[in-house]
Amino acid sequence: MLIGTRPRLRVRYDPRDLSAIFAEMPQGGPLRVPYADLVQLPNSL
Repeated sequence: MLIGTRPRLRVRYDPRDLSAIFAEMPQGGPLRVPYADLVQLPNSL
C-alpha cells in the first residue's frame, strides 16, 4: 500500500449534454457530478 495515493476514476461525459460528468466509482455505478454554477443552461459539444 502506498501512502498518499488516490484511486484513479474513469470519467465519462455525454457530448449532447455537458451539464454534468459521470465518474465511475470503485464501489460500482456512476456518480453524476453537475455544473458548479447551476444557473447555466445545458450545452452540447
